[in-house]
Amino acid sequence: MKNISCYLFLLLALSVTGCSDTIIKSETAPVHRPNKWQPILLKTGDFFKYHSTAPYKKPTFLSLMVKQDTQKKLQALWEVNQGEIIVLSKQVIASADNILASSKAALLTEKVTIPFLNTILMSWWPKIDYFHWEIGFKRAVQLEMLAIFMIEVIDECEVADIKGFQVQLKAGKTLMAEACLSPTITFPLSVKRYDLNDRHLTYEVKLINYSSDN
Repeated sequence: MKNISCYLFLLLALSVTGCSDTIIKSETAPVHRPNKWQPILLKTGDFFKYHSTAPYKKPTFLSLMVKQDTQKKLQALWEVNQGEIIVLSKQVIASADNILASSKAALLTEKVTIPFLNTILMSWWPKIDYFHWEIGFKRAVQLEMLAIFMIEVIDECEVADIKGFQVQLKAGKTLMAEACLSPTITFPLSVKRYDLNDRHLTYEVKLINYSSDN
């Protein structure tokens, strides 16, 4: 939690020095949103499998399967593998509205899942619940009342045979992350995180398998 607090404080400092009032503006969601993205929304039948790498650490596979547990609750099955070894397996049962928050709380105590939580499940994704999916579009996003960053569509991309849009996230002029997002998939397809001081790659995660009942 200390690292997260320090990270948010650094983002605040960067936003104060790097963003002007002319680009920080509120936006009204367009009336017609055929490509509305619903980030971090889990539903029964969802299956995600990611491959992640970080300097000096073992490559890790993380998978999530969402099933119907009862009429009102879902079951999220989380599994983390390093090679053929299962290093973490957790089951979370909660309502559809709370399944993500319950999963984050359950995984937060596990060191091996922290980079994934701070990347794929990071709280900046729900801040862009509508977006103009075209190259060149950018907008300012406020994160938890503390920091402001810019997200910009720079290219098209494809991950796990799913087409999406390549975006960059910056605090001021500092590159925080690059991601491939698809308007049709609730989680990012891939994300690269960068150190805010020397800008080297600190963590990369990529979707390698996805399926859904819907």
